[in-house]
Amino acid sequence: MDIIPDQTLKDLYQEMAALSKKQCEIDCHKFRGTIGSCCSDMYCAIALDYAKENGVILEITDNPKLPLMGDTGCTAPPWTRPMCTLHICDKSLFNKKFNKEYFSLRNKIDMHEGGEILMSKLAKRDIVKAKEGHHLVCGCGEYVDALVISVEPLILVSRETDMRWSCFPKENLEVVGKAGWLQYFKCLRRRKK
Repeated sequence: MDIIPDQTLKDLYQEMAALSKKQCEIDCHKFRGTIGSCCSDMYCAIALDYAKENGVILEITDNPKLPLMGDTGCTAPPWTRPMCTLHICDKSLFNKKFNKEYFSLRNKIDMHEGGEILMSKLAKRDIVKAKEGHHLVCGCGEYVDALVISVEPLILVSRETDMRWSCFPKENLEVVGKAGWLQYFKCLRRRKK
């Protein structure tokens, strides 16, 4: 089981949620006056799983479409829903001032998330490669590395394509890094296609 992020990481996610909400209120006609305009039940499901893995049980609301949406917005703390907290639309990316603030803060979050000491045991978000003498081969190609999206059962997803492995022996893998939550969620979404 992962550990609950320390207060610094929680504060960074809180700061990011405030920054992106403010930008959405300024730039997005779809957002103004609408709660949950960019939300999805899939993101609620991801947040519920992520929080549970980190020892937190989120309360389900009575919203029929978005289980974490209350009357005044999302009821989940920003750090329990990183995919939502880090979301920005293309329109916001063209705002240079926001872009600079966003990516400065995002870099701090990514460094905090990925700066963990690697463990020898496989975990979600581990970036792995085949040990010497073994190869991540599937279809018509060989892959440099893959991302662990599930440990039991072991499921790997290429970080660059839709390629997946579900029967690669754990003992033939070595951990070479830790992916940030955004990359993990992108790979997770590709797996479900």
